[in-house]
Amino acid sequence: MTAVRLCLAWIVAISSSSLGKDNPGSNLSPEKALEQFDVLLGRESPRQAISVLERSVEQNPKNFPLHSSLSLAYSLIDEHLKAIQWGERALALVPHDAVVLSRLIFARGGICDWRGWDRSMRKLRNVIQNGYHCNTGLKGDCIEPLTMLYLPLSFEASLNVSKKACRCIQKIALDQPVPMREVTGKTKIRIGYITSDIRAHATAYLSRSLFFFHNKAEFEIFLFMTIKPPDTSGYFENISQAFNKVQIVNGWSFTEIATHINKESVEILVDLNGWVKGEKSEVLALRPCKTQIHYMAFLNSMSCGYIDYIVADPVVVPVSYAGWYEEKLILLPSSFLVTDHAQMEEPDMSNHRWRAQVNLSCNVREDSLMIGNLNALYKIDSESFKAWLDIMANVNQSILWLQSWNDFGRQNLIMNADIMGGDPSRLCFSKAPPAIYNQLWNQHSIIADVYLDTFLYNSVTTATDLFWLGVPTVSLPAERLCSRIGASFAQAAGSEFLTARNVQDYKNIAIQLLRRGKWRKKWKQNIVSNREQLRLFQTSKWVLRWERALRILRRQGHPNQHRHHIIIHE
Repeated sequence: MTAVRLCLAWIVAISSSSLGKDNPGSNLSPEKALEQFDVLLGRESPRQAISVLERSVEQNPKNFPLHSSLSLAYSLIDEHLKAIQWGERALALVPHDAVVLSRLIFARGGICDWRGWDRSMRKLRNVIQNGYHCNTGLKGDCIEPLTMLYLPLSFEASLNVSKKACRCIQKIALDQPVPMREVTGKTKIRIGYITSDIRAHATAYLSRSLFFFHNKAEFEIFLFMTIKPPDTSGYFENISQAFNKVQIVNGWSFTEIATHINKESVEILVDLNGWVKGEKSEVLALRPCKTQIHYMAFLNSMSCGYIDYIVADPVVVPVSYAGWYEEKLILLPSSFLVTDHAQMEEPDMSNHRWRAQVNLSCNVREDSLMIGNLNALYKIDSESFKAWLDIMANVNQSILWLQSWNDFGRQNLIMNADIMGGDPSRLCFSKAPPAIYNQLWNQHSIIADVYLDTFLYNSVTTATDLFWLGVPTVSLPAERLCSRIGASFAQAAGSEFLTARNVQDYKNIAIQLLRRGKWRKKWKQNIVSNREQLRLFQTSKWVLRWERALRILRRQGHPNQHRHHIIIHE
C-alpha cells in the first residue's frame, strides 16, 4: 500500500450517487464533473474518474479544481509524471495553493526528483507558517497530514497541518450532531477497534495476536471495519475470529457508524487508522465513546480535541516532548508497537538461498557487502541518500540495495548518485516480494549485512522483520515520532548502540558494522538465538501491559480536560 493511495482518504465521500447512463464527463460543467469524480473515486475507480475530468478540462482549460484533481488522481494510480504535470499546470493557474504545492512536492519525492527541492520546501514551510486557507472548509481541500510526515518539516509545522484538518472534520461533526447516550460500565470492559486494515496490511500483520491474546474473561472486543474486506489473503478471515463482534460499516454514514458504536456500549474506541486511507475521523469527532485513542497507522500526533490518548513509549515520545502533543500519552515500557513474529511460521534463514532467489539488478559476489534500505521511495530523502553514498565509498566491496518501486525513481536515484559524487554502478535494485499470511513479509532482507534507515520516516514493519532476522539496523532519531521508531526498536532489542546521535555518528556506526564481519556475525547469532526473549517480540507481555492501561482508562472516567498521562512500568 503506497502512501500515494492513502491520499484517497481525503476525497470527499459521496456515497450512493448515480452516474447516469450517458458517457461520463461528456458536456459536463466542471462542478458536475467533479461530483462524478468524487463518486468514482469513492468506488475506487480512479481511471474512470480521470476520464471524466479530462473530458471536462478540454472544454474548461483554465479551471483550477479540474487540474488539481487530475494531479491527485494520477498520483493514486502511481503515474507520477502525469501527476506532476497536472500539478504544475494547477500551480500556474493558482501559484500559491497550499494543497497542490504539497501534493506536487510529495509526488516528486515519490520518484526521488529532488531538483529545486530546497526552494520548494521553503515555499511550503512559509505557506504552512502563515496559515493557509482551505478552499472549501472540507478536509479534501486541506494539506494531507500523512504525506507531510515524509517531508522535512518541523514538529510544529506537522502539527499545524493536522490541526487544520481536524478543524475541517469538527465542522462536519457540528453540522451533523448526533445525540449520544452515556455508556455505563458493564461487567466486562468493552473495547472497539475501528480500522480499514484488517487485511493484507502492516496493521494486521503486526497486531494479529493482540486480538487473540486479549483476556476475553475481562474484555469484550469489537471490530468496526470501515471498508469491505478487499482481499483473499486470509488476514480478515482469520483475525475476525478473535473479536466478540465484527461489524463491516463500509457504505455507512458517519452518523450511522457513530450511533452504532455508541449503542454497542463501547467504552474505549481505538482508532487504528489516523490520517490514512479508510479512516473515519468524522466518526470520532461525533464522540461515540467516553475515551478515544489513536494508535499505529499515522505515526504522529493527530492534534484533534476528540482524540484523548496516543499510544507511545519513552523513546518515540520522551516525557519532555509531552507538551507538544494534543493527546495525553499512554507510555508502554518496551516498544509502543505490538508485533506478531513469535507466532509466525519459522522464517527461511538461508542467506545463500535468498541471494539466489532475489532478482537483483546487479552482480553480487560472494564477498560483497550488502547495505540495505527497502523503504518506499517517498521515504528516501536526499540527506539520507548522501549519507549512504558516503558510507559505501568508505567500505570496499559494498553495494547499496534498494527496492525498485517505479522506473522513474530508479533512474533518478542513479542520476542523483552521480550528481552527489557517488558510484551509480554500486546501486542494486530488486522488486518487493508478495505478502503471504502468517509468514515473514521481508524474509529476503536477510541478505543485507547492514540496514540503514531513512532519517525523516523510519522503517516500521520492515524494521521488525530485520531485528527478527538479526540484521543490524542503524537509525538517527529526530523530533517527530515517525523518525524515532528505529531507536525504540533498538532499545527493545537490547541494541541501543544502533541509534546514532548525528549524521557523522550514523556513518561511523554503519562503517564499523560493515568492516567488523566477525563481530557482526556474533551479534546476529545472539539476536536470533534469543529473539523470543527480546522485549520487542514478547506479544503476550505487550498485551498484558496494554490491558493494564485500558483498566486505568476505565477507572479514570474524567472529562477530557482532566485526563492524565498513563505510564505503564515493567
